[in-house]
Amino acid sequence: MHYHIRWSSGKVDWERYNSRAEAEAGARQLIRQEGTHEIEEFSDTACPRCRNA
Repeated sequence: MHYHIRWSSGKVDWERYNSRAEAEAGARQLIRQEGTHEIEEFSDTACPRCRNA
């Protein structure tokens, strides 16, 4: 399992995180003034972002 940040615009951040805590810390560093975010969990084989990379 791994995690990505999904911004309020619907864009999934490219960076892959090994834990929800790492993803939250990354989101705090990247926070955008106009948006919010959610942390989404993906299996390593079913992640559309990583599968197409």
